[in-house]
Amino acid sequence: MEALREVWMLRRGEDWAPVGKAADKIARARRYPRPLVHVAVMAMFLGLAAGVVISLVMLATGMYDVINENPVTEALFRPMTLILAMPFLAYIGTFVIGAIVRRRR
Repeated sequence: MEALREVWMLRRGEDWAPVGKAADKIARARRYPRPLVHVAVMAMFLGLAAGVVISLVMLATGMYDVINENPVTEALFRPMTLILAMPFLAYIGTFVIGAIVRRRR
């Protein structure tokens, strides 16, 4: 690899200059080696696991019998709502927050 680099440096010429966009892209790839989509998908699976665990704990402790008194909590804490909403919110939240953080740096 070093030999290829030496040959390239000898033959690139005196008027060679790095391309700005390419240099920025390389620097960003070095700063953030893992794509944001991969991080968001990992957060989505963690949200799915959290939703399943919360649903199972609530089912095992009998919390679903108590929740039926309030219609808002009944809608929010249904098993399907937890299992579907938690991954969706984790994915969107991670992607948005990650994009904001990466844009500021």
